Amino acid sequence: MYKPHTIEQYKVYRFLEENFALEHFLLAPLSRFGLMLEDKTGEKIAFAFLNDCVQEIPVPAPAAPKTVIAFLKQFRSLTPRPVIHDFEALTRWWLDNPNPLTYQQALGMSDILYRHFLSHPLINEDDALRLARKGLVTESEYNDLQLWYFNGHTMVLLVWFPGSGWHRQPIWSDL
Repeated sequence: MYKPHTIEQYKVYRFLEENFALEHFLLAPLSRFGLMLEDKTGEKIAFAFLNDCVQEIPVPAPAAPKTVIAFLKQFRSLTPRPVIHDFEALTRWWLDNPNPLTYQQALGMSDILYRHFLSHPLINEDDALRLARKGLVTESEYNDLQLWYFNGHTMVLLVWFPGSGWHRQPIWSDL
């Protein structure tokens, strides 16, 4: 579940806590200054801390695929390469460096996995090992395992994700 990472995001979060029943929404970052709420029907509303107050802002459109590809090529050519092994490091890099990517694009997650990421706490290694031993898992448990694996645990446990093979990893995995 996303927690504010900047003072500005925290100020927006406090405003949202006071004015919305946050348990009914997904909370996602837009930038260092903004957060977005999404309800169960997919409707979105965005807020940012600008000019010393929280304001509603237009929901930005995701970057076009060409823009994403160009950015990733440029990013991969940086020397030295930024070291990003987990979601926290990726979040901090995404917040601290100008880029055209939405948070979901930066994480390289499908809509289903991204919504699970925003609405469930990450599991720990013991839970991941327990689920891996279990064999058959629910869709939610499968998503938990994927998120745990993609969150820097690729060397701890070799996990098979049906339909995607042994090496399925987010776009940032080779950084």
